[in-house]
Amino acid sequence: MSKVQAVDDSLFATTERPWSVVAAMIEGTRARAAGAPLAPLAPEHAAPWPPARARVALPEPSPRPGDGRTVAELLRARRSGGLAPEGIALAPFATLLSVTGRDVAGAFFPDAKLAPQVCPVVFDVEGLAPGAYRYRPDVHALEALGPADRDAVRDDVLLQWEHGGAAALLFLVVPLASWLRRYGDRGYRAAAMSAGWVADRLYVAAEHLGLTYSASGGFAPAKADELFGFDRVERTCFFSFVVGGARRRAADVVGGAQGAAGGVADGAQRDAAGGAQP
Repeated sequence: MSKVQAVDDSLFATTERPWSVVAAMIEGTRARAAGAPLAPLAPEHAAPWPPARARVALPEPSPRPGDGRTVAELLRARRSGGLAPEGIALAPFATLLSVTGRDVAGAFFPDAKLAPQVCPVVFDVEGLAPGAYRYRPDVHALEALGPADRDAVRDDVLLQWEHGGAAALLFLVVPLASWLRRYGDRGYRAAAMSAGWVADRLYVAAEHLGLTYSASGGFAPAKADELFGFDRVERTCFFSFVVGGARRRAADVVGGAQGAAGGVADGAQRDAAGGAQP
């Protein structure tokens, strides 16, 4: 068992997973017009990803020490809120990314090729240059796809201006054309469900790590796609999860207070904000 898998299992092992039911529902809801087959679409193909400029190896993920909450307690505590303006250390960021890339084929998704991919836009993460990246869960690494300027992204991409203060924006990229080819109009709903499943894992992991965070659909998809060089057909930015520094006093949080139900200790906050790695 890899350390990525071990960490993921430690966070989610006790969570009930009715994925086979969901997968069966997706398979069983293909759109048909009066029993006739769908109009033919262009054949599905494996569209290449934009070329990577560099690959950045990530530290092995690890749970944050000192958080003895159960998964049920983390689920109750998770919530969107304002973002602390500090950056975050590379280790918790790597741990956050690691929970997005496992248990896809045969679980929630009928095919692993339909799973969302996480593409971060990094502004303030220790050891990473600002820019647009693709997360590669198979090798637990980031691939640099291009530059990203905070002010430009805030002005041109984001519809929720306050999210421009995030340490990183995690865009959930879906192969929308493949969903639609296979399942017709119902494919859009299935793609949305797949993005929501990954987002909820990010919620639980971010809460466990003591970060500030929020899910968001408040961005211009075409502009977000331009950051990564997507064609807007085979792949598109469908949803996002924004991450800020460690949770602190409500008065220090940008964009409103975030619930402190997590009970994060001051020392753990300093770790997530850029001090000692967890």
